[in-house]
Amino acid sequence: MNCPNCGNPHEPGTTICPFCGAPLGNALYKPAEPRPSGKKKGWIIFLCVLLVLSCLGFAGYLYYLKAVEKECLKVTETFMECAGNLDFTPLGRDNLPPPLSEDPDLKKVLEEKVDTILEEKGLSALLSAAGIGVDYDAVFNQLMSRSAYSVTGADTTWNRCTVTLTTSNVSWPAAIDHLKEKITAADETGSPATWWEGLKGWLNSILGGGQEEAAQEEEPSTISKELQEILSAEEVNTVTGTIVFGIRDMRWTILSADSSLLYNFYGFPTVNP
Repeated sequence: MNCPNCGNPHEPGTTICPFCGAPLGNALYKPAEPRPSGKKKGWIIFLCVLLVLSCLGFAGYLYYLKAVEKECLKVTETFMECAGNLDFTPLGRDNLPPPLSEDPDLKKVLEEKVDTILEEKGLSALLSAAGIGVDYDAVFNQLMSRSAYSVTGADTTWNRCTVTLTTSNVSWPAAIDHLKEKITAADETGSPATWWEGLKGWLNSILGGGQEEAAQEEEPSTISKELQEILSAEEVNTVTGTIVFGIRDMRWTILSADSSLLYNFYGFPTVNP
C-alpha cells in the first residue's frame, strides 16, 4: 500500500506514513479537548479572590465586634465603680449621657432623698429631739454596704453596643418603713426609757450624728440589736436596665444609662423587683 500524500509504500495496518508523517486511511481521529478560554479562567480567579476577601472581611468584622464589646464592658465596670464613689470625673463629662454630663452633685441628690424619706416617715422630729444630726457619709456607707451589680449580657453591632446589667440593694425606704412600724408599736405600748435610749443609740450608729461618743459608751440594748436585725434581714431589691454605647461626634461614647439602675444601686428603687 502507498501513502496518499507522498506515494511511498507502507506496511498494512500502519497508521502514520514512515516517510512524511501523514495519517493513513486507517488512523482514528480524536479531536483535542477544548481548553478553557482566558476570559473564563479570569472569572474563576476573580470569584476565588472575592470569596477569600469576603471570608477575611467577615472575620475582621467579628473581631471588631468582639473588640467593641470588650471595651464597652470595661467602661461599664468603670462606670459602676464611679457610681459607687459618687464621682464620675474619671470618665470625663464628654463621655457621659445627660444629666450626668451636666455634672450634677450626686451626693446632694442622695442627701435630699434621705431627708425626704426621714421627713415622710416622721423620723426627722425624733432625730431632732434626740439631738442626732445626719452624717451623710455614714448614711451612704450604710446604703452602699449591700449594693452590688452584675452584667447579664451585651448586644453589639457595628455602631452600637447595649450592655444589660442588674443592680441590687436593700430598699432604704422599705427598711425605714419597718423601723417606723417598730417605733409606732413601741410608742403605743408605752415602752420604757431604756428602749428609747437604745433606739436613739441605734439611729446615731447608722446616721452618725451628734451623740456618737455617748452611744459608744452605752451598752447596746436588745431593742437596738433587734432593729439592726430588721434592716439586715431586709430583702434585696433588683432592677435590670441598660447602658447604651454608640458613636457620637465620630467616637464611641455612652449614649444613655437607665437612671433606675443607679437609684436602685444606692438603695432607692424606682422599679419593683
